[in-house]
Amino acid sequence: MKDFYFNAEKEDGYFRDRCVFADEIDIYDTISVTVKYDKGTILTYSLIAYSPYEGWKISINGTGGRLEAAEYHSGHRAREPIYQVQLFNRKGEVVTYDVPKAKGGHGGGDERLLEMIFRGNLPDPLNHYAGSYDGVKSIMIGICANKSIKEKKMFRIKDLIKS
Repeated sequence: MKDFYFNAEKEDGYFRDRCVFADEIDIYDTISVTVKYDKGTILTYSLIAYSPYEGWKISINGTGGRLEAAEYHSGHRAREPIYQVQLFNRKGEVVTYDVPKAKGGHGGGDERLLEMIFRGNLPDPLNHYAGSYDGVKSIMIGICANKSIKEKKMFRIKDLIKS
């Protein structure tokens, strides 16, 4: 294990000193961000980089109920063959959907992205593809969050970029 992990620094340049408290460490290991969109929708994002497992959980509340989903990349639940999406409706019912895990990086998304980039003109019947402007808007959430932490005030994306 030592050769595989600690002695691999010359391979990737990542220094594995295991000290998250070193002065030169400037990334957050715990962070929460709240985003309010123009039409009133609120997004709350939390990151815990030292969690005992890697993955994500999402909850969406709306007028019809609540949707919950999760994906695990490490830990004991990463071995489960399916993902579950649950819908809690206003009647008190819970509907559970079993979704088979797609093969490949990021649930098969990496392969689809590479095909789109290098082959181009692929059908997109579900309108999944995002353009570069969508990417700019997405990364601006993180940029505004970092500026907000540093300057201790709120930032609006539209004040930082031209549409």
